[in-house]
Amino acid sequence: MIPISYFLYHPVKDERFHPVESLNDALLCQFFTREVFSLLLHHELISLSLVEKILRWRQTGFNLHSKVRATSKEEAERLGKYMIRPILSLKKLSFGETEGKVSYQYRKGRAEEEQMDYLEFIARVTSHISGE
Repeated sequence: MIPISYFLYHPVKDERFHPVESLNDALLCQFFTREVFSLLLHHELISLSLVEKILRWRQTGFNLHSKVRATSKEEAERLGKYMIRPILSLKKLSFGETEGKVSYQYRKGRAEEEQMDYLEFIARVTSHISGE
């Protein structure tokens, strides 16, 4: 999450927050990606060769979207919880071994369920991972 305003201090005028009108998502994403990799490299949690490999991928796993703005603490908390949630719930996932089908129940307690061949499921889950 990025603050949507900045604090301006002027010794003569008043101190106040000023809203940020627009953000360059692509540039911020590049900056964030580099900062995360720098931190991981500094703590020796990833190798430089792996970072270089990931940066060559079409989809690095980093994404930034600045159009959604939280205007209250409650909204910021809800947005933060949404951002860290897993992409799918293992509680909603089942596998039928005899037919080789994966089932995913979209909403708990509802009949909304999708069945697919296990190979299709693997393809969907891993489609964002580069082949490099």
